[in-house]
Parts: sequence; C-alpha cells; structure tokens
Amino acid sequence: MGKGQERKVENVFFREDFRRVTYDDVGRIFDVPRIGEAYTEAFQSEVVHTREIADGTFKIVVNYSHGTGAQFLPQLLAGLGVEVVAINAVVSENVGSRSLEQFQQEMRELAAITSTLRASFGVTIDAGGEKVFFVDDRGRIAEDRHFLAAFCALLARTSPGVIAVPVFAPASIERIVQERGGRVLRVRASAEAQMRFAAREHPLLVADGLGGFIFPRFHPSFDGLFAVVRLLELLAVQRTDLARVIDETPLPRMARLKVACPWEEKGRVMRLLAQDPATEHTKQVDGVKHVSDGEWVLVLPSADLPLFDVWAEARDEGRAWALAHQYAERVGSLRGSE
Repeated sequence: MGKGQERKVENVFFREDFRRVTYDDVGRIFDVPRIGEAYTEAFQSEVVHTREIADGTFKIVVNYSHGTGAQFLPQLLAGLGVEVVAINAVVSENVGSRSLEQFQQEMRELAAITSTLRASFGVTIDAGGEKVFFVDDRGRIAEDRHFLAAFCALLARTSPGVIAVPVFAPASIERIVQERGGRVLRVRASAEAQMRFAAREHPLLVADGLGGFIFPRFHPSFDGLFAVVRLLELLAVQRTDLARVIDETPLPRMARLKVACPWEEKGRVMRLLAQDPATEHTKQVDGVKHVSDGEWVLVLPSADLPLFDVWAEARDEGRAWALAHQYAERVGSLRGSE
C-alpha cells in the first residue's frame, strides 16, 4: 500500500466515514496452515554455508525481548551447531515497548554478558523480530550506521552485488562496496518504500540504517532472525570475528537532531530549502540533501510526526554536530518566517 492509499484509509478511519455492520458481517479470520514450518524450511534453504557455521563453533548471546523470535531462532541456531545464551526468551504479549533509557540499559547489560562469556557476539532482537542491534566479541556496542557499513563490507567481500541503503547512510559505504566490486543505491527512508524497492528490484540487501535488514532473495520484508544467521555465515566463510570487521571499518562521524515543525509548515520549509543553490548539485532522493567538500547535511521530514530529522556527516564528530545545529536553526527560522 502506497502513502496515498495509507492517507485515504486513515482519513476514512478517523472521520469514521464507513458503514456500520453487524459483527457476523465483518468477515472471517483464516489460519494459514504450517506457516511456521514453511518459514523454517525457506530459512534453512537460504543458508548455504552450514558446515562452515558449524565448524566456527560460535557462541552468541541473544536478547529476544520477549518477542516471537524466541519461537523460531533457537531451533534454527541449534540446527547450525551454534551455542546460544538466551535472555528474555519467554514470549509475552504483556510486555510493552521499551523507552530509550530501558533499551540502552539492556544493551549495556548485553555487552557485559557478551564480554564476560567471551561470546562471538551479542544481539538484541526487537519484539517483532524485525530489527537487530549488535555487540561485538569485545563487549562493545556497535553503533547502527557503523555496523551497517561493516556488514556491507562483509557482504560485498563475499557476494558483490547491489546494496540499497537510505539517504542518511554513511558516505563511506559507497567506497567500501565499490572497492569489492559491488554497487550502492540510495533509497527513501520509509520502510514502505524500502520493502517495495526490495520486491521490485531484488538487490542483494536493503538496509534502513536503524537496525533493519531486508534480504530480498529470502523475502522482501525486514527480518532480524535471518540477519543474525547471515552475519554468522559471513563471519564463518571469511574466518574472522565481528570486532575485527568493525575495527577495519571507518567509524562514521555523524550527528542527528530532531526539529519540531507543525504539519502545515513542513511543505513550505521543504520548498524554501529546495530553492537553495546547493540543492542543484546533489541528486535528491528523499528530503533535501546538501553535499560539499566531503560533508553533507540532510533535512528529512517525518512521515508520521510533526518534525524534521536533521542528519549530518563530516570529517569529525564536532563538525558534524555543528552542521546539524546550523541546519536545525535554519529549519527553525524558516518555520517561523512569513
């Protein structure tokens, strides 16, 4: 469903502009038989280097976040000979979403456990099984964009091909992938656009830069469980460890700010930013992006909230934050201008 259709459905729902019917006219719910077995069979058929994974004698720590991943991943990993230390593995419908502080605390705990047990890596899988957040074998929490660049390096080294990343992904990814014979395409930041691209173009990988990975050959949706096993496979084939790969991958110097903006002002702010001469020098995929001397700033409107995300990347972190604040102030002034 595209954004236009989404808005139509939302408008109808919030206006309650729909016909009321009795409960027995609403429709029926059908259970799809063997859905778990079908997923497992398709999953296993996509893992080619099973022997290499078994020979790697991996031990990993997995925080399942009380989600559905705990129903499938343990059996899949056991079949590959991977030792698993499970955390929060009891599936519960009563566990709500975590705050940022709770998530960060869980990642710190995961890092401590991974380091203490000398595990190959640690991973937190969100409750929906779609996103993954990693800790390396030295107990260091991998920043999302840094891990994305490292994962792209691993993947391109083994299977050169097309990798799709969002407009705010680090600029170093192009160089990393191209040096290994692959190609990078920039896509819109919305999950809907990324899944549509995956289904239409079938690249090697589509990543959202926020912990989400799509492997279109398997299926065109985000799948954290498959991302975990794919990482194991890549590490096994290349006989390396996650800490080494991350150390070999340049750390992106990036900054991100959120700037509130009323819905009715967002279009005008985007138009005024687009009129800047710097806009003409960069191919615009999503939002407004300005690139200059190896640095860039992206002003990206949120599709769901009355705000802008301001992303920046520069030669050092201080410069990145300076650029982000500069454009955040600019968005604020455009928002308030007549």
